[in-house]
Amino acid sequence: MYFKSSIRTNPATGNIDSYYRLIESYRNIEGRVCHRTLLNVGFLESVTVAQLNKIQAHLNVRYKKQEALFEEADPVVKTMMEQLWERLVSEKRIDINWADKAQRHIDVDTIKHTNVREVGTEWMCYHTWNQ
Repeated sequence: MYFKSSIRTNPATGNIDSYYRLIESYRNIEGRVCHRTLLNVGFLESVTVAQLNKIQAHLNVRYKKQEALFEEADPVVKTMMEQLWERLVSEKRIDINWADKAQRHIDVDTIKHTNVREVGTEWMCYHTWNQ
């Protein structure tokens, strides 16, 4: 997840300002990189670029179900991160159960093969015949 900004006129102030969106990158079925808008965050006048970078880093850590190395001391970053996370979850913009599915392991002793076909000997005989 990362923030993407576009320049717009802020209707509240009438000034030209940055409008922020929270974007996710992913690869589609063809392997192309695509982008999806998760949230329209809006105009953030009181947040700096460094704070936005911290917010996106904390959101990514939380999405991957990891623990942050250091606790965030900046109260603006904490509140914005919590607000954005609550919006992501309440609006169902992210799948928070993906990590549980990814950690399932395959029990090799219980795998069963059905409709198995062997091609090795036939392939070798075919190529020998052609040579």
